[in-house]
Amino acid sequence: MPLLEDDLAPKRALSQCGNSSVEAAALGCHFDIMSFSWLPPACFDEQLTHDFETTEDWQWFLDQNGTQPVSKEEVLLGERDLFVSSRYHKHHCTFMWKKLHRALGKGHLIDSYIGNYNHTVHCEHMLLMEDADSAVLNTRILRKFPSCLSTKVQPAT
Repeated sequence: MPLLEDDLAPKRALSQCGNSSVEAAALGCHFDIMSFSWLPPACFDEQLTHDFETTEDWQWFLDQNGTQPVSKEEVLLGERDLFVSSRYHKHHCTFMWKKLHRALGKGHLIDSYIGNYNHTVHCEHMLLMEDADSAVLNTRILRKFPSCLSTKVQPAT
């Protein structure tokens, strides 16, 4: 399948959170449990993240077998890559689409993670995938450090 270019064409990073949780926290960034990303305040949708957190009693694990649970407090430190259920992954996708839509509708900045069209394609495949057990830990979530980007469409040059 060919890679698709980002429809929003954000070209200029407006703010960043570095490359580590220590650096991100020092720069005033927030760890977003929904996207598993350290985000600058301008790209952090606090209300939507809260809605995601309270949708279900989410669980995170150090291992794919689910024998090493991690507390929400530890997850919020944004220091580890973890395993989550297929259900978590699917909710992540729908909430990321909500986040993108809210940002576009309000003229807010978006992060480069959801501004990448390939993430939308990935979520489409994830949501259409048939799986018998949504509790299965089939997703390893990796911490990310995306940039904040303008949602203004760039004129063609």
